[in-house]
Amino acid sequence: MNQLADKPHEDELRPIPRQHRNPYNVAAQALNTACDFWLWLHEQLESSTMGSPEEYFWKECFGKTFHDPDTDGDDAVTKIGTLLDGTYAEDGNAPFALLQVMGVIVDYSVQAMTSEKAGSHDIAWSYASDAQYWAGILRANLAQKSEPSPLSTNAIKAALKRWDQDPKKQEKLFIYDCWTVWQEEPERYKSKAAFARAMLSSPNIKHLTSQKKIEDWCREWEKSSSMHSDNFAS
Repeated sequence: MNQLADKPHEDELRPIPRQHRNPYNVAAQALNTACDFWLWLHEQLESSTMGSPEEYFWKECFGKTFHDPDTDGDDAVTKIGTLLDGTYAEDGNAPFALLQVMGVIVDYSVQAMTSEKAGSHDIAWSYASDAQYWAGILRANLAQKSEPSPLSTNAIKAALKRWDQDPKKQEKLFIYDCWTVWQEEPERYKSKAAFARAMLSSPNIKHLTSQKKIEDWCREWEKSSSMHSDNFAS
């Protein structure tokens, strides 16, 4: 995985002197809090289905979010407190709300990093600030070290399963994998439109229907790939 989508360097996760702070390393610290929560949650659930929980976090939770052009922390905030059916708990008890907060941190951190790399410094700071705000909420809850109830444990497991098995997400990842192959073998398709049409005709794509959306993803991935190349060269 490329440098931006890898786990931030450990030096970025230590207390940063104020004069050296920037949106990238501030977002990296927020991500570290999200990862700490993920590791704690893994211990509570005693789950062994995902191998190394730390590697899973950086490759799946962070890495795939980084490559998702629909990443939107503001939208993720509106979903905090929702239940599996998309409704809000009447009693305000959303058993996996902290998992949703973790997702918000990841989203805002990704947006901070990509915005900073694109030269949008002010907007990058706004995303990094939001990431740190929600990281503070998560740290406060982690400090309590309270174990989830059986109800919340089951809800968290269900949320994780839905997160991993969302068909549109899986199809988008399939398309991204095909796109990376296309970048290595450009003779496969003459244009983004041809690539998008081929994807929609694939038996692996059953839920996505928009050719324009796939073409837009290609543009976003090209932009992201270009930023990564610049980062390696710097």
